[in-house]
Amino acid sequence: WSLLDTRTGKTCVLPEVRSWAGAFSPAGQAFVANTALGIALLRSDCTGSLQSLGLPAEEEPTFASWSPDGKALLVVTHRSLPDSKTGLLVTSYLINQAQKEPVVVDQGPGRPIPPIWSPDGARVVVAAPSWGKVQVLDQAGGVVWATSLAASSVWNLGWSPDGRSIVLHVDVYINDGSSRSYVYILDAATGKTRFRV
Repeated sequence: WSLLDTRTGKTCVLPEVRSWAGAFSPAGQAFVANTALGIALLRSDCTGSLQSLGLPAEEEPTFASWSPDGKALLVVTHRSLPDSKTGLLVTSYLINQAQKEPVVVDQGPGRPIPPIWSPDGARVVVAAPSWGKVQVLDQAGGVVWATSLAASSVWNLGWSPDGRSIVLHVDVYINDGSSRSYVYILDAATGKTRFRV
């Protein structure tokens, strides 16, 4: 893995990096990667300095989502479950500069779902990996609200530009093997469903 400075065209090799979670901090100074020391925060100035995030070594980062002010980071990881139908155990961690330890936000078998921060960066919406649980957290990991929708899976989370609504797409699997898809609009302050299409 290498970093490319788009201003100069110079690259630097990142020998410790095995994979990365695909998101730089808002100021572009750091990013999350899987390294020889586990999941870590790396500086993007090619100094090679890295800071372990204190997450289990057997987990792989899938998504990293920064709050717009760069003070909080939500990392979604996965690891293999050999005895599970889904094959993956997905865990979401909230990491805040003001806290010593990561907060486990959600965990379960299924597929990783990227979390999305509100436009003002004060809240983040997180969906459970394999069923209809949706919750909104503050930057410290406190639950603002949580709701359960009649859904087999939730995906495509999004905030309205004014931060007053959350949109999400759900799939509902039916006993005959078919499925139905819906789009929900939730009230961002309460989690109540405004309408479903």
